[in-house]
Amino acid sequence: KKSMKTKIPHFILAGLFASATALPAATTLVHWGESGGDTGIVPANTTGSLSTTYTDGASINPTVGASYYPSNTDRTPTYNGAHTTSGTTHQMQDRTAPGDRMFIQGSGAVGVEAMFAWESGVHTLSSSTGYKDYNFTWEGQLRSAADTGSMRFLLEDSAGQWHISQSFSVTDPATGLDSFSGSASSLSWSSYTPFSAGVDTIGAASTPDIVSAQSFGFFVESTATISNTGVAMEHFLVTAVPEPSSTALLGLGGLALALRRRRS
Repeated sequence: KKSMKTKIPHFILAGLFASATALPAATTLVHWGESGGDTGIVPANTTGSLSTTYTDGASINPTVGASYYPSNTDRTPTYNGAHTTSGTTHQMQDRTAPGDRMFIQGSGAVGVEAMFAWESGVHTLSSSTGYKDYNFTWEGQLRSAADTGSMRFLLEDSAGQWHISQSFSVTDPATGLDSFSGSASSLSWSSYTPFSAGVDTIGAASTPDIVSAQSFGFFVESTATISNTGVAMEHFLVTAVPEPSSTALLGLGGLALALRRRRS
């Protein structure tokens, strides 16, 4: 007995395929600098503020305008932050290659630790409400080959608990920019308490509730065998990863059913 093949009109198959593949694009939440460098951030070196205590809702960036981020459409020039010691400087440096940068420097051989964060609804391009995952990218370098430094991603979850990722080693600036990336769901996290009077705490391994996370950022630290030490950040990007839309899910189901019928 021969099986009957059901013919599915091509235009229906095309419609099902289109709806199945019409996944929403990722939404940019944080965009500072450009991959590989951006020379349009500052026309000359300018200094931002920095506190030894992290205060929700504050901004520590230089004043946005002619001296800092004059062209900032679809960018996030404002941000929050804190650091360890009073000897730390926080500066935007005008560079031709690879590009302008955010530079965090410690005085003497004391070393430096600092955190920077973009809070949803305060510093981000869009709200992070409803998103279930986030992609992080960071590019930067050490001040000198004599420095030893690292970078970690930061996330404040929907419950207001901060988390810090595993450490990534930042290397000799002579080798070019270091680039690190990862998704919130794939990174390894530990609980984190932001700076208060110059003291922060990295705790035990943790599992952040990343749905509708509240803040996104990074942490840097550096020590040196010479007079000063520092870490430079050239680019920081966070995108929210959307869930497939109901239309796309229906399209996938319909396409699978149509293909099954064609094979029967």
